[in-house]
Amino acid sequence: MVDMLKAEILYERNCPNYARACQILCRVIAEYALETEIIIREARPTDQTFFGSPTMLIGGIDVEKCYQEDNSESKSEPLFSACRIFACEEHVGCPSEDMIKCAFRELETHLN
Repeated sequence: MVDMLKAEILYERNCPNYARACQILCRVIAEYALETEIIIREARPTDQTFFGSPTMLIGGIDVEKCYQEDNSESKSEPLFSACRIFACEEHVGCPSEDMIKCAFRELETHLN
């Protein structure tokens, strides 16, 4: 039996971007038609996988890190305890669909 895929969104209180990140994540999950456990929670000071608000992890993979590895021209260092600006074409405060899809593709290659 395969464990259910886990998608996490970690955010800071009053983050203006996490709701939009949730909407984009749900669209991608529907597109991939995967059974996914979605966890949305406020980040804690002890979270080692929090890189600024919002942070999105798909199967433990940070979506921006995955996207940067696939698109070497868009490198940036993650921010800590701040609004996060994602290094995608739009440079916006939440991950793009392409970033999220990258993380799903990465997981598919590890599962096959």
